[in-house]
Amino acid sequence: MSTPQKLTLPVKGQVAKVKEFDSAKLTLSWINKAGQKPSDMDAMIFGKAANGKSVGCFSKLYGRMQNSQGRLDDFPYMQLDQDAAAGVTSIPSQDEPEEENITIASLSGHKELYALIYNYSAARGQLSPSPFKAWGVKATLELFKEGESIQVIDVPLSDDDSGIAVQIAKIEVNEDGNKISNATRIFKSETELKEVPGIVGTFIQ
Repeated sequence: MSTPQKLTLPVKGQVAKVKEFDSAKLTLSWINKAGQKPSDMDAMIFGKAANGKSVGCFSKLYGRMQNSQGRLDDFPYMQLDQDAAAGVTSIPSQDEPEEENITIASLSGHKELYALIYNYSAARGQLSPSPFKAWGVKATLELFKEGESIQVIDVPLSDDDSGIAVQIAKIEVNEDGNKISNATRIFKSETELKEVPGIVGTFIQ
């Protein structure tokens, strides 16, 4: 098995030149630092199916959509592994690394998907919004072809990316080849979030 190529997309709108891929995994990681109030970040994916239907994958603890954490054997073929740091309020005595993963088992039936990071703590007023980089937030998309990892794509955040959510990347599904691009955008409110394709009717009712 070959080692997957690594690629960084530092510029908004930059499109990754990748081999054909048929599945992917979004990995969100951050650090709740020693002596500081912890933050609950959430990995999310929203988008549109080929038939125009809104799709989404996010923690079931929000209670906003049935089966929101998804399953891999039924459309939209996405699943969140866990809601890390959910409900954690105690200040850690040492740095606590956190991680969430959303697997996209198949792109069949999809038109476009958007990967997001949602700062639950900031959105609920538990913490003031601060740059995502201050929490050591990192997001990568690992691309697969027939189960084999072929590329790992990193979309770095800038120092001033501060808000309740940040959009990371866009996956476009096309007959002539799927594409992935840097689609970074900061959202200051849920009103702004309504502009994300697929989020209304799933996460926002």
